[in-house]
Amino acid sequence: MASEERRASTEHPVVSEPKEWAGAEDSDDDKPIEKHASRSFEAREKRLTVAAVNLQSDKILGDQEVTVVDQQKEWKDGEESEEEASPDRVAKRASQSFQKRESRLAQGAVIRRSFCESEASHVVSFEQSGSVRQAAPAKHREFVTIFQVADVEMTLTNSVIAPLPAGMALDAAKVAFENFGEVSRVQRLEKFDSFVQVVFYDVRSADRAVKAFGAAGCISGPQVGDRTVMLAGDDQLSTKDFQNISEVCKSQDGTFFLEFYDVRDATRYRTAKEASEIELPPGLSKAGPAKESPQVSPPPGLAKVAAAAPAARTPAGEWQVVIHNLPAKILTKVMMEAVFQQAGFDGYLKEFTIQAGKAGEVVAKFADQLAAQRCVAHFSGCQWDNKSGAVVTAELVPPRETKPSKHLKKKALASASNEMSAEAPAFQPSSMAPYEFSAEAPIFMPLLGYMPKVEEEEQAVSGNTRTRNTTKLAFGSDTSTEVGDSEDDDKASPARVKRIPPQQAMGARSRSGSASSA
Repeated sequence: MASEERRASTEHPVVSEPKEWAGAEDSDDDKPIEKHASRSFEAREKRLTVAAVNLQSDKILGDQEVTVVDQQKEWKDGEESEEEASPDRVAKRASQSFQKRESRLAQGAVIRRSFCESEASHVVSFEQSGSVRQAAPAKHREFVTIFQVADVEMTLTNSVIAPLPAGMALDAAKVAFENFGEVSRVQRLEKFDSFVQVVFYDVRSADRAVKAFGAAGCISGPQVGDRTVMLAGDDQLSTKDFQNISEVCKSQDGTFFLEFYDVRDATRYRTAKEASEIELPPGLSKAGPAKESPQVSPPPGLAKVAAAAPAARTPAGEWQVVIHNLPAKILTKVMMEAVFQQAGFDGYLKEFTIQAGKAGEVVAKFADQLAAQRCVAHFSGCQWDNKSGAVVTAELVPPRETKPSKHLKKKALASASNEMSAEAPAFQPSSMAPYEFSAEAPIFMPLLGYMPKVEEEEQAVSGNTRTRNTTKLAFGSDTSTEVGDSEDDDKASPARVKRIPPQQAMGARSRSGSASSA
């Protein structure tokens, strides 16, 4: 009779959440309500036990006072009540106890969230886009913290913030946290002496610690150290390096970055890259961007021809490069885009296709033959997988030959007719008659101040004494260049040089002409 009355009086739910009691009334069991109430109490008891540490920390952290009441004390006070221990009283007391704890838990979550906002202001958060996160370099990153209603959603970091039990030293806490991975250091928070920041080398160790302790035991802290390194196009990564990379990040300007799990791997990769760069000797500055050479203007009468665009100089068709023996871990669109971009093929690569398999292949298509040849030289001999010893090979595939159209043939003939050739016949103008010399041509009169002397001499012929006028042109100067001072030799010399005015020269020329014609 008492059990029937108890069952009838406990038809209403013991707690306010209907989720705890869903489906209980539809059960065919003889004692569904009592059985479900017991399970509900056990489930809530476990959750409240886990939240006990959280409530205690909330009391220490928060400015508001949070009362932490032991559950046994709550039930003991209820049992000492003068009211009869009826089923209704038991259910009411249980409901009030659970509601108080739920309100304290919500209040503690608000205080904990305010603490996380102040301490985790340096937690990096990237916006995700597909499988690649859009991230800027470390010095340009914006520090953002993403929070939800009761949880703290953060990116993967290598540090955790946890309460330090009273009387525990930092060395003991470091030994305790080394069960999850190698610990770099353990330090107390400046504003909260009861909490410590545990810094791991690897973000996976910090993630294991957060999952082991739960939200009540520790939370993720800010990232300590830089795990991001810029990717170079000529870098060769082994399989071990790929296993240490967590993600491939891409900035807004198209630069790719490698994000490692361990800060030591990122430091090792960055140091090796800086050591490989050759520094310039003292006094020699780095070369700036190449300046365009000034164009030479054509001579008068020739039209200025504009420089042909690179696309116009490239041959028709697509040049393909088939790359063999690539490791499977880089046979993704993101990784290959990063490799081609860092190698300097952005303006020349048209597209590429990935053929995954035992021996990974990538077929890249270029519009320029020179770019395709540079791609072959870049990939040939690369080795990513040191274990297998496979060496990457690249093969150049020329475009297929196509028959030129009639329009292209006419255009080629027209351009060829305008070109000059060394084998062309000599130019013979047909409109002009061949030039002939004539004795009737007028005398050429140079417009000079002085002209050479025209002299007439008489020569005696043996036998018959006759005179003959001969005309000679004498070139030279009045100054003698011969050795000696004989005046007779100068007078007897037939080539005397005199300076005469142009009028006398003209008269002498006319007289000599008349004499010769006579």
